[in-house]
Amino acid sequence: MASTTLNSLPEVSSTPAGPPISTIIPVVSAFASLLASTSGSIFWHLWTLTSSLYRFSPHHPIIYVSLPVLRYLFAPFVVLFEIVLGAFIWTPWNLAVGALENLYPIYILCGIACIVGSFVGLFGRLASAVLIGMVLENSESKPKPVVQEDEKAASPAHQG
Repeated sequence: MASTTLNSLPEVSSTPAGPPISTIIPVVSAFASLLASTSGSIFWHLWTLTSSLYRFSPHHPIIYVSLPVLRYLFAPFVVLFEIVLGAFIWTPWNLAVGALENLYPIYILCGIACIVGSFVGLFGRLASAVLIGMVLENSESKPKPVVQEDEKAASPAHQG
């Protein structure tokens, strides 16, 4: 009663998919390119407009009429720009400055500890070198007992 069982598992072929960021990079690149070209165009038009307004004297009626209109037109963009700056620049900056101000005493404590530790280690190393030198100098200056050849030959340890 020998029975054979075949385990046949279906082979799973997986196609190697690239990392997810490889699908995002072209979108981000296209968006950055569009943003750069749009902002460049807006900047150029604003520069042209303001340079043409500066040709007039400050008391010219066109400036008195056009500046309030321009302020009202650009007010939403200015407010949006302030919100974006507040969210992405000033708030993280203030958080980082606050954290660094709170961590500054710990930074000073660790810095002083490292400096003092290096001085203690350096002076300990110098002191140990001086002490070792003194001990070796004292041991070398003591006269060693002279063992004569006759005693070496007569000692039972050297007899074989």
